[in-house]
Amino acid sequence: REYVAARARRRPRAGVRRPASFPMYADALDEKRTAFRREEKRYQLHRDQTFLTRRKKKVGGPLVTRKTDMGDALDSRDLRALAEAGGGEHGVRRVALIPSGDRNETAPREAYELASRPGCVIFPGALDVATQRKWLVDAVTRLCEPPAATNHDAEHGKIAGLWDAATSGEPKWLEPVDAEVETERDDVLDEADARGSRMANGKKKKNAPELCRWTSSRPANASDRSSAVSLLRRLRWTTLGPPYDWTNRTYKRDEPFNDVPEDIKARCDLLVASFGDPEPEPERSRFLSRREKGSFVNERVIDESFDEERRETRSIRSNGACFRFGAGLVNYYRSGDALAGHVDDAENDLKKPIVSFSLGSPCVFLLGGDDRDEKPSALLLRSGDAVVLARESRRRFHGVPRIFTKQENAVDGRGELLAAPDEVSDPKRWPEKPEVARYVAGGRVNISVRDID
Repeated sequence: REYVAARARRRPRAGVRRPASFPMYADALDEKRTAFRREEKRYQLHRDQTFLTRRKKKVGGPLVTRKTDMGDALDSRDLRALAEAGGGEHGVRRVALIPSGDRNETAPREAYELASRPGCVIFPGALDVATQRKWLVDAVTRLCEPPAATNHDAEHGKIAGLWDAATSGEPKWLEPVDAEVETERDDVLDEADARGSRMANGKKKKNAPELCRWTSSRPANASDRSSAVSLLRRLRWTTLGPPYDWTNRTYKRDEPFNDVPEDIKARCDLLVASFGDPEPEPERSRFLSRREKGSFVNERVIDESFDEERRETRSIRSNGACFRFGAGLVNYYRSGDALAGHVDDAENDLKKPIVSFSLGSPCVFLLGGDDRDEKPSALLLRSGDAVVLARESRRRFHGVPRIFTKQENAVDGRGELLAAPDEVSDPKRWPEKPEVARYVAGGRVNISVRDID
């Protein structure tokens, strides 16, 4: 009896919260975090445990997504209004106007820079729906194919045909390739080479990682982690161009790799040239004065019809500057995933910009300062948006603490549901690629490209 009474005194009644001693410890912990980390925690996906009462007993209920206040985040859809209203606290200003590549699309392609984050240029709706669909299909079906490196390499080696295996409609598992089927491995590499991949010096490396093959019969001792569906769900990144060696901090140019697709390079050229970092070639741009375009000074319209010969060089030259977008990453986000704050400092010349394209579900993009102690600015990016990090912003901490899928029921500052647009996520709106649409509905794809020369 005394034991039960003591337990009752220590345990709060159901539905009654403990005194504010726990928030005290939470506040102390929050003070130890850097400003960047506090903003990451603020926007990250949090699910709270609910409780139910059954037979007078308290039992665990479903997890409920905690509401995220997006009032302080800059929405890419609101940048025009902010610029026209004077810029707001971040000093948003319009710096470029790019005509749409889709002749049926009437919305202009605009670019905005934040005075508080010099060199960070946002292009809302830089990609039309057709381009978004093409790049999404390429990202999940082609760009992650060997010889590209992925996050699965360390555990499984090179995996070919992941998308086809995962969406075939029947269970498939990986099984190791034996030495007896080495010729089959070469055939797979040859097929990858025919799709546009490049091998070092035009030859296959003898010590290239072994490939696995798919089987409909579950191998002995195989775990669910080796199933095609699980591997696709856990795919997080793949490389474009030479992979990066984090141990030696250098790009492995002698390794086999997939080239950055030409259409992605061309779009990078266009975006970087549009806001003058560096000056584009004279024959590829014309300047509009204040009189020609009202209140916007030095606004620039880029002619997308430059000749194919110059397109092959894939570089922008001015005052000795030469940008070649020869490497990059494709990041695959699922609900709850995040990219921790970091600085991209692996390249030799940090004056050269990074171009990033957002596809699928919206996300929060944080851009901070020289260290994590400076509070970052939060940007809400949507499918089709592009961001260029140049000049000062090239060396700043940045990260993605959150993506928003439809199932989370999160809303933006206007109270509208945050989710991937139906044009790329609804199988009914995209009947040609229903499996890709379902995949996009539950996640986000980001393609970032840079110059490593």
